[in-house]
Amino acid sequence: MKPVISENVSSYEYESGTLTLRVQFNDGSLYEYSGVPSDLAAEFDTPHPWHRVYARLKAYPYRRIN
Repeated sequence: MKPVISENVSSYEYESGTLTLRVQFNDGSLYEYSGVPSDLAAEFDTPHPWHRVYARLKAYPYRRIN
Protein backbone atom coordinates (compact mmCIF):
# COMPACT_ATOMS: atom_id res chain seq x y z
CA MET A 1 0.00 0.00 0.00
CA LYS A 2 1.29 3.45 -0.93
CA PRO A 3 0.72 6.27 1.58
CA VAL A 4 -1.54 9.16 0.56
CA ILE A 5 -1.60 12.78 1.76
CA SER A 6 -5.30 13.20 2.53
CA GLU A 7 -7.82 13.96 5.24
CA ASN A 8 -9.82 10.84 4.27
CA VAL A 9 -7.44 8.29 2.73
CA SER A 10 -4.34 6.81 4.35
CA SER A 11 -3.07 4.54 1.54
CA TYR A 12 -3.90 2.73 -1.67
CA GLU A 13 -2.69 0.04 -4.04
CA TYR A 14 -3.49 -0.61 -7.67
CA GLU A 15 -3.20 -3.83 -9.65
CA SER A 16 -3.01 -2.92 -13.33
CA GLY A 17 -3.49 -6.53 -14.48
CA THR A 18 -6.92 -6.75 -12.87
CA LEU A 19 -7.78 -3.01 -12.77
CA THR A 20 -8.33 -3.38 -9.02
CA LEU A 21 -7.91 -0.40 -6.70
CA ARG A 22 -7.80 -0.86 -2.92
CA VAL A 23 -8.26 2.20 -0.76
CA GLN A 24 -7.51 2.30 2.98
CA PHE A 25 -9.32 5.11 4.78
CA ASN A 26 -8.10 6.88 7.90
CA ASP A 27 -10.81 5.17 9.97
CA GLY A 28 -9.25 1.80 9.10
CA SER A 29 -11.86 0.68 6.57
CA LEU A 30 -10.55 -0.92 3.37
CA TYR A 31 -12.47 -0.88 0.09
CA GLU A 32 -11.79 -2.63 -3.20
CA TYR A 33 -12.92 -1.07 -6.49
CA SER A 34 -13.10 -3.13 -9.69
CA GLY A 35 -12.51 -2.08 -13.28
CA VAL A 36 -10.76 1.18 -12.40
CA PRO A 37 -8.64 2.61 -15.24
CA SER A 38 -5.01 3.37 -14.48
CA ASP A 39 -5.36 7.13 -15.07
CA LEU A 40 -8.00 7.38 -12.34
CA ALA A 41 -5.93 5.28 -9.93
CA ALA A 42 -2.88 7.46 -10.64
CA GLU A 43 -4.68 10.46 -9.16
CA PHE A 44 -4.06 8.93 -5.72
CA ASP A 45 -0.40 9.88 -6.19
CA THR A 46 -1.34 13.55 -5.81
CA PRO A 47 -2.16 15.24 -2.48
CA HIS A 48 -5.77 15.14 -1.31
CA PRO A 49 -7.11 12.92 -4.10
CA TRP A 50 -10.42 11.88 -2.57
CA HIS A 51 -12.25 15.13 -3.32
CA ARG A 52 -11.29 14.86 -6.99
CA VAL A 53 -11.91 11.15 -7.57
CA TYR A 54 -14.86 10.27 -5.33
CA ALA A 55 -17.67 11.08 -7.79
CA ARG A 56 -15.99 9.14 -10.61
CA LEU A 57 -14.82 6.25 -8.45
CA LYS A 58 -18.25 5.46 -7.00
CA ALA A 59 -19.40 4.57 -10.55
CA TYR A 60 -17.28 1.37 -10.35
CA PRO A 61 -18.30 -1.79 -8.46
CA TYR A 62 -16.86 -1.79 -4.95
CA ARG A 63 -17.01 -3.68 -1.70
CA ARG A 64 -15.70 -3.28 1.80
CA ILE A 65 -13.09 -5.96 2.47
CA ASN A 66 -12.46 -5.53 6.19
